[in-house]
Amino acid sequence: MAVPKKRVSINKRRLRHSNSRVKLPNVVICTCGKYRLPHHVCKSCGMYKGRQILDIKSKE
Repeated sequence: MAVPKKRVSINKRRLRHSNSRVKLPNVVICTCGKYRLPHHVCKSCGMYKGRQILDIKSKE
């Protein structure tokens, strides 16, 4: 059975676990003012790169 030869220091353990945090998604602000993911069509207005891609029906 494999057993570590030396004890892992606290600093080495923290360096190993430093990348396991929860990362927030990268968001950009659309022309309508809502947040959206980059390279995606806005769900609220249907715009992408300044062009109308989807026709969004309003709830009114």
